[in-house]
Amino acid sequence: MCTKTKTPIEKRNRIVRFLKSFEKKKQYQQPMLKIALMIVMWSGSVYLYSYSLHNLSNSWMPIVKFIVAFFLVACRALCFDPMHDFGHKSSLPTEIENKVCFWFISPMYFMTWSHWTYEHNKHHKHSNNNNSIEGYDTMQTANWTLKRFKKASSWLQVLYTIRHGILLGGFFSFYDFVLQSLISCVTHPILNLPYTLWFIAYYAFQYNISPDLMYLDMYTLVFTWQLIWIFAIHGTHTFEGGYRAEGGDWTFVDSGLYGAASVTLPQPLKTFVGEAGMYHSIHHINARIPSYNLRDASEKSKLEIFKDNNGNEEELFPPVNLVYLSELMISLTFMVYDEDNDKFIGLVDVVKAMSTANAAGKTDTKKLLLRRDSGTTLHKEE
Repeated sequence: MCTKTKTPIEKRNRIVRFLKSFEKKKQYQQPMLKIALMIVMWSGSVYLYSYSLHNLSNSWMPIVKFIVAFFLVACRALCFDPMHDFGHKSSLPTEIENKVCFWFISPMYFMTWSHWTYEHNKHHKHSNNNNSIEGYDTMQTANWTLKRFKKASSWLQVLYTIRHGILLGGFFSFYDFVLQSLISCVTHPILNLPYTLWFIAYYAFQYNISPDLMYLDMYTLVFTWQLIWIFAIHGTHTFEGGYRAEGGDWTFVDSGLYGAASVTLPQPLKTFVGEAGMYHSIHHINARIPSYNLRDASEKSKLEIFKDNNGNEEELFPPVNLVYLSELMISLTFMVYDEDNDKFIGLVDVVKAMSTANAAGKTDTKKLLLRRDSGTTLHKEE
């Protein structure tokens, strides 16, 4: 269970200084190797589809489509870490290199630089802060508090329940990432012109081979974002004992230490969270650390000792919040944060809380009416 006591500022500063040293160890090998492997798998998948379309009978096409879909999802999962790092300008030594590489793989995620950096930076800046209106962002699930839910209008409650309580993203993971990027291409046509042209070329190439190939690529795009949404976004912030604070009780470092979890998944699923998901606490404190340095930072952080002004020694970093697959499945029901009881709750508990509040409100109304009637009777007797 997390603490709501703020970490002393001296300790927070020490944590920030320690992690800053891992920003500078940048390299080309890992991200470029993943991009090269992605190109090989994507090219092989497209060639397999094109060859099968012209040389095999239709009875083979369902099997071919399954194989192609598998490799298209694998391509996107493989390069999620580099794409994520490019957006933070942390993977490669210079900003322009990060931007160019982000642009190159952007069709695989249908993501523009402007949309990703704006939404994702907002998420890092305000996550787990109940008071910050920006904290209710698209990249954090169960982002409303129970109090805010109660105050919302009925139709907003229904929309929020569909989005966070029933579908857990679903279509909305597509909306938050893909559709919003499409909208940004329309609203900022000059800024996003390179992305618009690249997206058109990418899908026109597939459509020219076969419309079904283009549709298959789009299906795998939405499917991949849904898995990323659940494993890398929901699982790392919405978990039992997670940290939420408000006002002066919230700090950026504590939000990373206690409000970000390391998702522990079976090996085939780890690519959907990446290194940033497996070492999410460190990533949230310093997003400029490349994902390929997070493991090293995590291992060395366990050896750091902090000595306070009284000479007392303790570990610099608290134990990491670990979320396993079974716990992640349970957390999928979490919908809002109940600040009075300091926990995330699901739709059933939200309905109970609303019913209790309505019943209490009716009781209070009856008491007021009884007092008013009693006062009126006394007044008439006098």
